Amino acid sequence: MRLLRSFSTQARRPPYSVLFFGTDEFSAITLKRLLERPDVIRHVELVCPPDSTRTKIQQCAAKTFAESAGVKIHHAPPKTLKGWDIPTASDTNQSFDIGLVVSFGYFITKKVLSSLPLRAVNVHPSLLPRYRGAAPIQHSILNGETETGVSIIELHEEKFDAGRLLRQAQLAIPLNVHYDQLHDQLAELGAQELISTLEDFPNHLLNAKLQDEALVSHAPKIQKSQAHVQWSQMSSHNVFRLYRAMGSKIPVYTTYRGKRAQLITLLDPVITSFPSSLNRNAPPGTLVIDSSKADPVLFIRCSNDWIGCTRLHIQDKKEVNIQQFKNGYQVLNFKEAFGL
Repeated sequence: MRLLRSFSTQARRPPYSVLFFGTDEFSAITLKRLLERPDVIRHVELVCPPDSTRTKIQQCAAKTFAESAGVKIHHAPPKTLKGWDIPTASDTNQSFDIGLVVSFGYFITKKVLSSLPLRAVNVHPSLLPRYRGAAPIQHSILNGETETGVSIIELHEEKFDAGRLLRQAQLAIPLNVHYDQLHDQLAELGAQELISTLEDFPNHLLNAKLQDEALVSHAPKIQKSQAHVQWSQMSSHNVFRLYRAMGSKIPVYTTYRGKRAQLITLLDPVITSFPSSLNRNAPPGTLVIDSSKADPVLFIRCSNDWIGCTRLHIQDKKEVNIQQFKNGYQVLNFKEAFGL
């Protein structure tokens, strides 16, 4: 502790030369906000994964933004930083002061940390030690949390998301918020808290706190299979929560006539007006189309109630509204069901 305090008090103040490690939209938002503060960040370069050859979007959002902002880019090796030597800053040909790690995905090795005089700091979108892992936002929504936040931490040499806490900020989770909305709110909050940390970095190091291991919970990476709706096991509220948690990148899905059917737009069951024709005894997955309004709604039987859908996408077909679905498939009420 004595050595740590000595290091903390000797850490120099900003502006800093930064090696920024990032990949997705969350990290791109942070990088953008950092560039707006030259009093805190005097120079920054990006480390991101190599471009993908297997997906339609070949380069990550952080790289796309960095290119537009004129930030120099370094590609990390595929999958791991073991054996990787960090670059020197292009403006001085000397080491960067500090590493900033935001939604990067790789484990930062001891070798990398020891190459940075002020080591590295991470932005994590949860109130650590709760929800350590790759998908804290999704798990917060899935679990019905009413509060989340961001944590600014030192990087731990051996474990993800386990470093000392430098700063935290809470955020109330809005009722029925969707992943994409909460993601953007936390990205902005995380960038703001990171900048506040760097503005008074020596003092934050001096007052850093260990995480309470007794309070640890985990948020592992979301698998696409988790977006599969289990009609016989889920209430409408569970289905709607799953829909909100998955976000636009992982649409919730079911099966229809042997093909995958993505449920693009689901209605909040709390405020939905349900037709009186819906049968409480219908089996889970049963389909009923209400055409009494200008825009028909497809109602699907859940474990003990119903949920409405206004747009869906059947495999190998175009996304359609419910009138188009009814016309294309000649759907008869109570005669068909989505797969369980």
